[in-house]
Amino acid sequence: MILSKIKEYIVEDESELFAGSPEKLRATVLENLTIAIDEPIEDIIAIVSNLERANIAGEAVGLLVTKTGISGEDSETQVSDLLANLMHYCDVNDVDFQSALARGADNYQSELEGEQ
Repeated sequence: MILSKIKEYIVEDESELFAGSPEKLRATVLENLTIAIDEPIEDIIAIVSNLERANIAGEAVGLLVTKTGISGEDSETQVSDLLANLMHYCDVNDVDFQSALARGADNYQSELEGEQ
């Protein structure tokens, strides 16, 4: 239900989203999503640990396995298929996959350091 409400939400002035710092961008996006779904931000963003992040990623892998029927494959193959599909997604949506991958690696390192 939340996802369908988010999909319905349209940003009227995208220029406002890109003004200022990344922190302001994140805050603006969260505020807009909260308005769109009429729920508090705390209910939307509740990731507090790397285990929770891993569980969310596991849900993405699980969805891929369900949609593609690769349940008999090992975990590494499943993850590599997900990455390949993300590459296709990036191609279609004009996203630089290598840049996103590098940013993801930086985020991963920061999140590891944040739990120490």
